[in-house]
Amino acid sequence: MGIALRMAIPIAVQAAVAVMVFVAVSWFAVSVLMAAESIVAAMLLEAVIAIAVGVISVVAKFVMAISGVTVAVVAVAAIALGIS
Repeated sequence: MGIALRMAIPIAVQAAVAVMVFVAVSWFAVSVLMAAESIVAAMLLEAVIAIAVGVISVVAKFVMAISGVTVAVVAVAAIALGIS
């Protein structure tokens, strides 16, 4: 089980960090546009960012689901090897 966790945790952490970095950079871009008094462009960019964050969130959940399946397979294999 330790091996399975060592495989799954870095994948989940990378997905979470990628989402956080993307959100931070995106909101910085929005604040720059708003400072330039480009309100319409900022609102459009904000909508695009919201959609992109949603897509990244779905992809991150998919990656975590795959890593969960990987953990389960590794755990079953480890148990099977331990029994045999």
